[in-house]
Order: sequence, then C-alpha cells, then structure tokens
Amino acid sequence: EKPMDNEANRLLVEAKNRIEALKSEEERYEAFLSEGNSLLTLAKSNNNHIPTLEEAKAKFREAQLMRPQASLPQNKIVEIDNLLRQIEEEQEALKNQNVELQYQEKIELANIAAQGENYQNAINYLKEASDTNTNLVAVGFLEASDLKPNEQYPKDKIEEYQNIIDQIANQQAIEAQYKDLINKADLAFDNKQYQNSISLYNQALAIKENEAYPKGQIAKAKQAIEDANE
Repeated sequence: EKPMDNEANRLLVEAKNRIEALKSEEERYEAFLSEGNSLLTLAKSNNNHIPTLEEAKAKFREAQLMRPQASLPQNKIVEIDNLLRQIEEEQEALKNQNVELQYQEKIELANIAAQGENYQNAINYLKEASDTNTNLVAVGFLEASDLKPNEQYPKDKIEEYQNIIDQIANQQAIEAQYKDLINKADLAFDNKQYQNSISLYNQALAIKENEAYPKGQIAKAKQAIEDANE
C-alpha cells in the first residue's frame, strides 16, 4: 500500500469521526431543546409550576451553552424569566391583598371591642394589625400593627385606649380606697368611736369631696359627741 493511500485513509477516518461528533452534538442540542419545550409545556399546563419552569430553564441553558449564538434557547429563557417574574408579581399582589383584608378585619374587631368598652381586647387587635404575625379591642389594634407596622392609626388608637384603661384603673383604685375608709368609719361609728369615725370620714372626703354620705355621718357623729357631753 502506498504512503499516499495511508494518508488518504487517515483523513477519511478523521472526516467520518468529525461527522459523527457533529451528529452527536446536534442530537444533544436538539435533545436539550426538546426536553426544555416538554418541561415548559408541562409547567404551563400545571398553572406555571415554578420548579418545572426552573427545570425547563436549565435545559435551555444547556442548549445555550452549546450554541451561544442560537436565538431559540435565549428566547425560551427570556420567556421563562418573564413567566417567573409575572408569578412573583401576582403572588406579591395576592399577599398584599390578604394583608389588607386581615388588617381591616383586625381594625373592625378592635372597633367592636372598643364600642363594648373591652379596651384591652381592642388594643390586642390593634397590635396584631401593626406587627406582622401574630384577643380583646386593644388586641385588635396590636394585630393591625403586626400586619402594617408603619400605619399610624393603630398606634394612635392603642395610645387612646391605653389611656382609658389607665384612667379606669386609677378610678377603680380611688373607689376601692374610698369604700375601705367608709367601711372603717362606719364600723367606728357603730362602735360609738365617734371621733375616730369623723377622722375616717374626713379621709374619705379628701378622696371624694362631693360625697354626701360621709358629710352626713360626720354631722351625726358630732351630734352624738355633743349629746354625750351634755
């Protein structure tokens, strides 16, 4: 066999190998496109299933790596990115809608609680509205704060209701102290400890100066002292 024939055979074999390699590459490229299209179709049929969209995108990326200048893989990647962005925007819009609904619900619960003078419940609802996660009118405003931390309304109402609660607590403390002094004064009066009863009634009057009862009892005690001295 002539040397020239050997060279010709070598070149022929190389040519055949290159052709086979090109065929193999073409088949792989087409396979990536086919898989990507199948996955994309599947994702769309399943309400734009995100994991399947991501899988399809990965297949088109493989095809793009093989043929950087090819427009088809790039167009498919752009299409999938647009779908993913649209899904994200829709989810965000739905989330905001749900937050608004929950916020308004908490505010309404807080208002109802406040109307019933259940101010602590109202505050709790308002706190939930002002924060983001999370049961009484005060509770309502706190819940509203959870959902919308930057809203001023729940914070203002929480402060308003807390002031009312503090005023009620203060008034209850005053009333309890007044009743305690009256009870002690009455006991002293009944035991004919008139001077002591007068002192206690005066202490009660220092707390509630417009009350008629301790004034009347003081008058009776003074009269009893005068009668005893006659």
